[in-house]
Amino acid sequence: ENEDLSDVEEIANIRGFSVEEKLVSDSYNADFVHTMDGKDFTYEYVQKEALRTPLIFKEKGELGIRMPDPEFT
Repeated sequence: ENEDLSDVEEIANIRGFSVEEKLVSDSYNADFVHTMDGKDFTYEYVQKEALRTPLIFKEKGELGIRMPDPEFT
């Protein structure tokens, strides 16, 4: 096993967090992010909003992108 890789994985596990947990936590303001439908994420939206607010898409189907297989490394 590559020793460097295991160190990176260990660090990622320590620093990892759940977005869902942050959004329901009293320590964070859920209004900081904007939840939207993929169909509304258009070139015009990006031009108008300039991506000033982090976005959350509940469904990826309407984004017009394909995600890699979860097993992809």
